[in-house]
Amino acid sequence: MDNNEQEAFCVHFLFNKFSVVIKFIKNFSEKFQISHLIKALLCTLITYASLTLVVSAKSIPELEHLVNVKSLTQDSKGYIWLASRQGVTRFDGKNIITFSNNNNYWPLPFSHAHNVIKTANKILISTENNGLWELDPLSGETTPINIDTQSPTIYKSLRFQNSYYAYGKSPDNLYRYNTSSSETSIIASNIQLHDLVATKKHLYFSTNDGLFQIKENEVINIIGQPVNAINSVAEGLAVATKDKLIYFADNGQTHSITINETIHAITPGSAASAPDTKTNGKTFFTINDKGKINKYQTFSLTLLTHEFPELEPQYTHTMLHDNTGVLWIISNSGIYQLIEKTLVNHSLIFDSQFDAFSLEMLNNQLIVGSYGQGLYRGNDVLKKHPTSDSTINQLTQSLPDDINTAFTKRGKIIYSMVTVDDDLYLTTFDGLWRYQSQNRQLKKVNFQGNNLILLNIVKKDNLLYIGTDSNGLLIFDIQQQKVIQQLGEGSGLSSLEVIGILPLDNGEIWITTAAGLDIYNSKARTIRNISNPTSSKVGSLILADNKIFVATMGGGIFVFNRQGELISKFASGIIFYNLKVINGEIWAPANPGLYRINPSDYQITMVPDTELLSFTSTPLQVKNTIYIPHSRGILELPLVDEKTFNAKVYISKTIVSGTNSIINKTINVDTPNDVITLEVASLDYRPGQEKQYKYRINNSNWNEVYGHQITLTGLSSGLYDIEIMGTNSVGQWSSHKAYTTINVAYPWYWTLTMRIVYAVIFLIVLTKLFWLLFMRARSIAKIHRILSTDIKNRGKAALNASRNLAYVLELLKQTDEARLEKSRSIIQQSIDELKGNVDAKEPDGLYGNSLEVALPFFSDYLQQKYHINLNNIIELNDTSLAYEMQSDVYKIIYESITSAVLNGNGRNFTMALKEVKSKLWINISDDGNSFLNFNNNINFNMAMYYTRKIAKKYNASVHIFNKQDKGSQLAISIPLMDIT
Repeated sequence: MDNNEQEAFCVHFLFNKFSVVIKFIKNFSEKFQISHLIKALLCTLITYASLTLVVSAKSIPELEHLVNVKSLTQDSKGYIWLASRQGVTRFDGKNIITFSNNNNYWPLPFSHAHNVIKTANKILISTENNGLWELDPLSGETTPINIDTQSPTIYKSLRFQNSYYAYGKSPDNLYRYNTSSSETSIIASNIQLHDLVATKKHLYFSTNDGLFQIKENEVINIIGQPVNAINSVAEGLAVATKDKLIYFADNGQTHSITINETIHAITPGSAASAPDTKTNGKTFFTINDKGKINKYQTFSLTLLTHEFPELEPQYTHTMLHDNTGVLWIISNSGIYQLIEKTLVNHSLIFDSQFDAFSLEMLNNQLIVGSYGQGLYRGNDVLKKHPTSDSTINQLTQSLPDDINTAFTKRGKIIYSMVTVDDDLYLTTFDGLWRYQSQNRQLKKVNFQGNNLILLNIVKKDNLLYIGTDSNGLLIFDIQQQKVIQQLGEGSGLSSLEVIGILPLDNGEIWITTAAGLDIYNSKARTIRNISNPTSSKVGSLILADNKIFVATMGGGIFVFNRQGELISKFASGIIFYNLKVINGEIWAPANPGLYRINPSDYQITMVPDTELLSFTSTPLQVKNTIYIPHSRGILELPLVDEKTFNAKVYISKTIVSGTNSIINKTINVDTPNDVITLEVASLDYRPGQEKQYKYRINNSNWNEVYGHQITLTGLSSGLYDIEIMGTNSVGQWSSHKAYTTINVAYPWYWTLTMRIVYAVIFLIVLTKLFWLLFMRARSIAKIHRILSTDIKNRGKAALNASRNLAYVLELLKQTDEARLEKSRSIIQQSIDELKGNVDAKEPDGLYGNSLEVALPFFSDYLQQKYHINLNNIIELNDTSLAYEMQSDVYKIIYESITSAVLNGNGRNFTMALKEVKSKLWINISDDGNSFLNFNNNINFNMAMYYTRKIAKKYNASVHIFNKQDKGSQLAISIPLMDIT
């Protein structure tokens, strides 16, 4: 790249933070004609300085608007709370909520807060004009502490045992409020209190006059000189005076050391600061007026090592080491987050067109191959930043000082290197070169066509596999020192630009080219092209967990099985260059960032503090240290297993149709149209990659969240369980999950109460239906039983009755004829009738006749047999009715009247048959209550059965009436239009 491109790269890399300086360098270089190398070195110095600052100490832009912040604390859930003139602010690493009396969404009875301190499960707040308050961090609700101070201005406060202690101004008194007696007393008057601190057993405060301990209402002077800083650490108190650092243990033991610094603040170390069992988390940090941070072991006051950076000289009000290992500094110049540096950056830049290089080890010597300037010794590069690894500290001078004079101009452009025993093979833009360490000579390998642009080189067994820019793949035999095979034009490769090479034990060679992915079978000498799964350029590939991982420049990482089938894809959108397996884990340099990948579950995490670096080559492992080239140097980091930090994931804020809340409870909404917004937070305050979230509803599939808000609407009525997952700052999914429940109300007609009513009604109807069906079935069974018995016995009974009556008649003949004539006549009539029943059928059907003929005969029959009068009124042309219908109508009339006669008390019947409005009306009435029995749905007879069966056949309606004057009536209407 030319001058302007190189300077533009620097500007882009620094994210415009040093644009003024870069502009000065440009003008200065153009004026005095400074060489490319000097300009590049100046740019590198600025880049390295900016990296050190950005990685080590980070101001918080979200909190820059807060004024006069002098106090902060962390609650039990992990939120950070700050006191300022605006009120009390809660910070989750991304979002802030400020509670104050001028905030309509988050109102408080006060605004200006001086101090916040965690007390049990509450936040105790000291205010400027409104006294002392307690805030519930789960709900945001506040409760006043009824401490009786002479002024509403309180600067410091805390709760110790059963009392509240508060330091108020004007007058400057220290008060105690006893919660048991609700009484307020003055502990000390006219004091300039600096800090008020409680340990597990004791209560202390410091002033300009020294350190004091409060026992009941007695004040005991502990130190009689000014105290700069105090704080509770483990089971005791750490105190800093002008020349001593003292630890007062609660058990009465004391230890001190001499110091020659002015300490401004002390904070206990969290568990994140001491993962080893040696310190057991019992450490604390101090910061002095020069911005230097020291770490001490509790009680012994042993100075411990740490990797927190130094700040500029400033006055520090307070500091806090949170549970994620971040050190918070509140000073007169702002609020800062500091993290311990685990990485060392070795600045390195060459006067070449592209600042890219590769690394290799040769005889315990780190070798750097540049992209235009040849070879360099690693100890020359790292001498300003010595590593802790003894191997690198004892590097030998294996490369001659004039090594690069042996290169041709294009030979100095080194793409990759590989070590073979004591030799170093290099692929360059001028073919393959070899450096022999025994005779310290660098020569170009002598074989035909060794003037190609060579790219990647891979060693397996006794062969070197070399990719070229436009000539395919070369297979070089190390012993014979010659190319034994070339896969070039006509070989079947998808492209002759070979980028990545992976030879396997089964004789297959996986090859990535500029056009895709190929598999070469060296035994069968065949090439199989794998369909390109992405439009992005394919890079390197490696074997891990018996799977093939292929890196792409923007398309993510693709995973194939050994048969060439795509089985997974992840990390889309990240530009990966080279992959390498180290200790069973995949290290994946990217642009930007360095990632570590678990090959079994594809869990990908970014190495902290690498989010601003663009890596250019493959990582190199040297014992327990990893070296990785990036665009402006070499990154050195320890090879340690990163323990997953399970950040706590919460729903930090809930917005339901414009109403805000921080209470995580069941969300009740009235309609599906309500909009529900859940702001989620992963409480990991370490800088790193943007946190990711996903959620699922009622154990369904996981849904990705874009940003940190989940918006739900259009939910149908019902109950929904929401489960939310989040990553920490390095991209690891936390095992902690957030939960909430959404209850979308049902319409009024489908509420729980109404559903209970519906269920009761349904049960009642169902019970009645079953009862009716049961009784109906019993009645039908009874009818069938009676009919069967009647059929069997009727003939015998009739003959027997006839015989008996005949016998009685014979007996009566022996008496007076005159007196018994009438009796003989009636008995004879009965005998004749019985004989007639046996010999002839009743008129229960038409038997080929019409209604006009059958109905008068039926009237005569009733008169003769039952002595019943039947008056027929027929206003119908029966010839218009089908014979089947006439038969059914007659059956209704016959069965109904016969049943009424036998079961009722009517003596006179009237039957009317009419056609009115396309309906056939059958009206039968009597002078008694004969038809009222037809209303009984349980105890019914065969007449009722036949009548309703025929009515159902014609969709007819059946009605029974009780006439107002006297009698009952049966009315049946048959729609003639429905009859086809």
